[in-house]
Amino acid sequence: MSENTSITIKVVNSDEQQSPPTQEEIEAKLRQEGYEVYCWTDLPGVVYPRHKHIEDQCIWIIEGELEFQVGEQLYNLHAGDRIYLPSNIAHMVKTPKLTSATYVVGKKH
Repeated sequence: MSENTSITIKVVNSDEQQSPPTQEEIEAKLRQEGYEVYCWTDLPGVVYPRHKHIEDQCIWIIEGELEFQVGEQLYNLHAGDRIYLPSNIAHMVKTPKLTSATYVVGKKH
């Protein structure tokens, strides 16, 4: 059974001319978009093997970087960047071996 690869993943890159938003600004924006939010930190080298969530998610990087893989597509996110993942889309996430990552997770059912 093949996975539906026609799902659109939305990535919003930060404006490099401005400093990234604060955790409070990120949380407020995601709440306005209807998400429940929490902050999370991963140590260097953490890997989350391919998995799915039952809810839509937005991951917004506060500091550090994360690498997402959805199908064959790689997304490298840095402070201020965010990715919107629809529910039930399989993905893998990892932090670089030398960098931790702090980010806000938004969940919406």
